[in-house]
Amino acid sequence: MLIFAIAAMAAQLSAPQGTDIRTVFSDDDVPWNYLPAESDRSVGIRLTVRPDGKVQSCEIEYPSGIEGLDVYTCKIAKRRARFAPASAQAGTPAYAVYRTTIRWIVTDFATRPPRRDVADLTLTVSALPAGLKSPEYVYLKFDVDERGFASSCSAEGPLRRKNSDDLQLVRVACDELLKSYKPKPAKNEQGTPVPSVQDALVAFATK
Repeated sequence: MLIFAIAAMAAQLSAPQGTDIRTVFSDDDVPWNYLPAESDRSVGIRLTVRPDGKVQSCEIEYPSGIEGLDVYTCKIAKRRARFAPASAQAGTPAYAVYRTTIRWIVTDFATRPPRRDVADLTLTVSALPAGLKSPEYVYLKFDVDERGFASSCSAEGPLRRKNSDDLQLVRVACDELLKSYKPKPAKNEQGTPVPSVQDALVAFATK
């Protein structure tokens, strides 16, 4: 029997840096009391990271349907994740939000199940640039103020192909994200909304 704990990035945050979420979980972490044979459950989590890089809290964004598994997943992520401090567009230390989906799988199959990417925004287009297949994903990062308004959108990390087509996809994705996506503001330990660095995954799909 094979056991997988797969991290599918819902928002692969570039800042704060320091944790590859896939290394936080291992096959040894599989909670047998929650996952019987042939299980496939996903838990969407949201980590709030303080300006000093320490994880402040973990919330469940998308429950698995098993409350104990959700709590267990958040507990591991909060205890093990480590980050370098994030900075906003202005270069000042900032809170940050790290959102991801942890997929717990117990299976008898010999091959690893395909990864599931969870897009925050899906844009339907008539065609994609040559060499790209539908869906094509674009990772973005942006500032979010205490009211939940996003600004300063740009590509998260280096572009895969670094050509004009990719730059155009980023521009379109940023334009649509700033118009349509409503991020949730981060909160400090007192529960007060604060500015933060966040990111999102935008999918381009053909009709």
